[in-house]
Amino acid sequence: MQAKGFVLVVCLCFIVMVSAMAFSALTISQLSQRIGMAGQLQTQRYLSMKFKHLQQLQQLAATPQSGTDQIRCPAQLAVWSEPQLQCQLLQLQSSATAPDDAEPWGTLLWRPDLTAVVAGGV
Repeated sequence: MQAKGFVLVVCLCFIVMVSAMAFSALTISQLSQRIGMAGQLQTQRYLSMKFKHLQQLQQLAATPQSGTDQIRCPAQLAVWSEPQLQCQLLQLQSSATAPDDAEPWGTLLWRPDLTAVVAGGV
């Protein structure tokens, strides 16, 4: 009888160990799947934000420059002499309109404009 009881205890311990290993493997698999989904969602949000930013920049490039907000360009852009090169400082901002949107972002953009100087003109 003692041998049968010992075999029963050993079998129960073996079943508990195998169940614990299977449970840990399933838990790791579930966590791995959730991490993968979170990474995919983050990538989709980032690409969505970049796409919206590119659309804004394309719309900005299509709009004509207004001459009223022209200021001196910073030194990095001042390749030509100062009177001919004027810049416009533009600020682009996004807002999160839906919960799935990426975080709001902002961009400062210098838009240079090279004007022709007429010789002998005032």
